Amino acid sequence: MIFFHKNVLLIMCVWFTVSPYGKIKLGRDDDEPE
Repeated sequence: MIFFHKNVLLIMCVWFTVSPYGKIKLGRDDDEPE
């Protein structure tokens, strides 16, 4: 259960980092659409 939980957290972190929304939030902080 703990291993699965850590896996989910890791996947979520990677997803937010590589996802377009995450990229825009991190890379384009000064140019947000809304």
